[in-house]
Amino acid sequence: MSASITLTHAAAGSSLELVPDAGMVAVSWVVAGDEVLALPCGREEFLAAARTGGIPLLYPYANRLGADSFAVCGRPVDLARVPSLKRDDTRHPIHGLMLRRGGWSLAVLGPGQVQAELDWGAHPELMGAFPFAHTLRITWRLVAGGSAGAASLHVDTEVHADRGVDVPVAFGWHPYFHVHDPAGAQVRMAPAAGVALDAAGLPVGGAVARARGAAGAVAPGLVVGEGGAGERRDRVGQGQDALYLRKDLGTVAHASPVASITDAHRRIDVLMDAHYPFMQVFSPRGASFACIEPMTAPTDGLRSGDCPVAGAGGTFRAAFEVRVIPCPPTSMTGSPTLPSPAA
Repeated sequence: MSASITLTHAAAGSSLELVPDAGMVAVSWVVAGDEVLALPCGREEFLAAARTGGIPLLYPYANRLGADSFAVCGRPVDLARVPSLKRDDTRHPIHGLMLRRGGWSLAVLGPGQVQAELDWGAHPELMGAFPFAHTLRITWRLVAGGSAGAASLHVDTEVHADRGVDVPVAFGWHPYFHVHDPAGAQVRMAPAAGVALDAAGLPVGGAVARARGAAGAVAPGLVVGEGGAGERRDRVGQGQDALYLRKDLGTVAHASPVASITDAHRRIDVLMDAHYPFMQVFSPRGASFACIEPMTAPTDGLRSGDCPVAGAGGTFRAAFEVRVIPCPPTSMTGSPTLPSPAA
């Protein structure tokens, strides 16, 4: 059985369970007695294999890569030598190297707060797959919401290029949010441009550049909502799997939700800062969950070079927040008024 740590925030009625030896994945987040996250199977079965569920970190690349071998930041990367590499149905590398990775150093920062740190250069097998020595740091923080039964989760991720080399940045997170009533639930999105993908789930030629130039055009597979210019909505469990470039870049503290998942029971709002310009929306047909995935680069960005770089001696930081608000309005139209989170 994999050991876990649990963060609690009594005022918020919130508890978060993390498993350090499984890539610091969050396997449970309970708010006011209600589970927010979804796993694809039982907890121990889930942890026994490199599967996604809960809130896993996709590092050092999010979603798929178009090939095993390539060069980035002047260094060759050869993933073909990684025997346990996770691959998709088309044999492309997918979801990074950390899904079941241990080796984290933990520090409790206060009630409901923990920081996890990994010295990448201290692990030869990681360096063999991604030859960029650096320090990876994650901070998880629970806070109370601005109304009864509401709560928030903040996740800050830092890439410290503290070993004298540039470090390419293409990570993401893959939260799975449980939905009580998939047939009646909706995913609502702020303005975003769709990035066209091919049959393998990789951006087609020029798709990222075209998305950057788009003025918030309606994304494929989504419809314009009845309330709010440019708002888009889609149903949970209808086979949605798409990549978007956000149009509302800003800070988490002052941003509106990038996307919301609403059912008759609650609303889940996802906010991202400007260092997550891309997001993947995933809710396979028949699912009782929906995923809103913050991404620092587009799918295949590590291989294509369309990704930020933490320059030697510098630090790349990105943050996202999830807010859970009970008893949402019954109307799906218009823009909801969000309570401000309180520490």
